[in-house]
Amino acid sequence: MSSTPGVCHSSFWRTIVKSPLAFSSQTKLPKVLAELVADGACDRGSGCVLALHRHKVVGIATRQDLLKVLTQPMDPASLRLSQVVTRPVITVAQAALQGVAPVLELFAHHGIRYLPVVDDRDHLMGLIDKISLLQTLQDPGTAGQLHRQNQRAQLFAEITLKIRQSLQLKEILRTTVNEVQRLLQADRVLIYQVLPDGTGQPISEAVVAPYPAILGYSFPEEVFPEEYQTLYAQGRVQAIADVHAPESGLADCLVEFINQWGIRSKLIVPIVHPLQPEQSGRHRPPAQPSLGAADRPPMPEPPAMDRV
Repeated sequence: MSSTPGVCHSSFWRTIVKSPLAFSSQTKLPKVLAELVADGACDRGSGCVLALHRHKVVGIATRQDLLKVLTQPMDPASLRLSQVVTRPVITVAQAALQGVAPVLELFAHHGIRYLPVVDDRDHLMGLIDKISLLQTLQDPGTAGQLHRQNQRAQLFAEITLKIRQSLQLKEILRTTVNEVQRLLQADRVLIYQVLPDGTGQPISEAVVAPYPAILGYSFPEEVFPEEYQTLYAQGRVQAIADVHAPESGLADCLVEFINQWGIRSKLIVPIVHPLQPEQSGRHRPPAQPSLGAADRPPMPEPPAMDRV
């Protein structure tokens, strides 16, 4: 697509994605998800996918739409793109792009994020992303903030899609620690599971050299006592910037214990999985598996996410 001189500012035309992600409406959903995950380039409008029938846009699905589908009990492998897209799709004709204001009005009136551009035969020509468009209209500071917010949202959506692509628990856990490590740029990310008898062990880990792996170690019940399980089952999240700082509140024995893994800071986030009554031999809060442990246990706990 080429710009028409005098029609609108060149920066406006640069925001139009020339080759957005688009598939036949009958494409199987796993293929769409694989392409969406593999596509990390923002200039392809990878925040959404378009469904086509004979080159015409017949549906649209954002990353968030696809995430909702993946949380449903149905098998994604049995679905086609046509079954998960939103219809009808609001589009704009290339010939109608006479300036920025009418486009912004379309976004505001319909409450949409993405606007496909079509030719006089309604064939797909490109895609306008509202966030990218607004960035070109804002001052550098505001534009940078919008970009960072959008980038974070895209990263989390991408990570979730990658995690949900696999039906194998081991692969899901491995993908989780790898992607969270990439997102946080942490030296170590691990998932620590609390077992029914109160003992625990790391079940997946991503760690960079030269730091030693914790995977394979087992820890006694005292490492993560029941009262701390209750706190994390209620959604407690803990971040410690410097484990050696007095304000961290960590016991000296704990600091000494985690020093062997070179840990200087850590973030602990619970993963809560409710237990059925018959699954638990004794009363325990519904917090298994759990990522991480407490900040002041009687005995030290293994780190969850840590950065050196």
